[in-house]
Amino acid sequence: MNNITRSIFRAIHEGRWLSIEYKNQQTQQTKYWVAIRGLNPRTRTLNVDGLHLGKLSVQALDHISIDRIQTAEVVDGSWCPVNQTLIDDIRDNPGRYAALFDNAANLRVLDYLAACNRLDATPYQSNYSLIHQIDADCFADYKEDTLELTDDQFRELVGRFQRRVEDRHRNAARPSLPTLGLNLISIDTRQGLYVLAYRPLRLDVKKRALRAEPEPVICREFTVNGSKLSIHQFLDADDYTLLDEFTKHAETIKDRITRSNPRVRVDDLPYLVTISRDCPVDLEHEYRGILAMFEDPSGETATAPLRAFFGRDDRQAAPPQVLPAGAAEQQGQSGPAAGHQQRHALPAGLRAGPAGHRQDQHHRQYADDGVFQRAHGAFFQLQQPSH
Repeated sequence: MNNITRSIFRAIHEGRWLSIEYKNQQTQQTKYWVAIRGLNPRTRTLNVDGLHLGKLSVQALDHISIDRIQTAEVVDGSWCPVNQTLIDDIRDNPGRYAALFDNAANLRVLDYLAACNRLDATPYQSNYSLIHQIDADCFADYKEDTLELTDDQFRELVGRFQRRVEDRHRNAARPSLPTLGLNLISIDTRQGLYVLAYRPLRLDVKKRALRAEPEPVICREFTVNGSKLSIHQFLDADDYTLLDEFTKHAETIKDRITRSNPRVRVDDLPYLVTISRDCPVDLEHEYRGILAMFEDPSGETATAPLRAFFGRDDRQAAPPQVLPAGAAEQQGQSGPAAGHQQRHALPAGLRAGPAGHRQDQHHRQYADDGVFQRAHGAFFQLQQPSH
């Protein structure tokens, strides 16, 4: 596993484009965006749709050698269809893909934690402009899930996304990642606009359009001009549960906020918003550093806990002792020791805390993929240090 194969793994599971530098058989190096359609682990090749960054044209490219990819970065904010058959095959047959994606279960846990870390930061509306000539009027007749872009708008958006990718390639941590969104409900307060709910917009490269995600993002906390506001200030406690099924109760939520706060205006027009979150720690940046440790030919850079987490610890664990019924009590192993096994189950606190509600959607996604149950349970069965 290295940063290239990890990026491929993320792109497959998240339905995103990859920005790659590829060396062809003539040793010429070309930059492409690719959307992965298929993967052959035996020949280490990909079938992709490729976007030429100069011509901005898309064509099918088959048998792309993974070993000829010089760099690969996931294009955040992009969209491509998810190959669920391929994802299921990676999950159900980890041995087939071990040469590319060793410890796949651990990777999915790390991706989940990175997503939770991003959502744990309080969002705010930024003045960062991703694209010109798109404003509220463009969404006045918004009916479908996509909004077509002009050639100039598409070129500008691709250029801005590619500059982000190049920043990542220079190993620069990003404290903030602006995201385009389509407003669903916002509250016009004295401090400024509180965006309560929005649908994230992602770039559909093949259709040259912005595509709205089906699931809305609910901001129960929001920073407005430096002040953190909470939905508790605008919605009665009895109505909090309505947010858990926002799509079903959107009109009711709007009416309840208006009724409880007659001096504020609640806006449900589908206009464009730009949402940012400042993360104190960029976990993706940290993961890149960890993988770089494992790429060190000496093999001595990675620390012992990291080697144990990724199943590369040279120490052999002693086989477990099987005691007859009641033997544990006879040896005094009661109380905390008796609960050892329970303590290594999936901790409920993983989703606890003020940001737990923002992580539910991601938890369901990763749980559906069997993150916490499959691939030998490597994440939660690490050997405990002996004393």
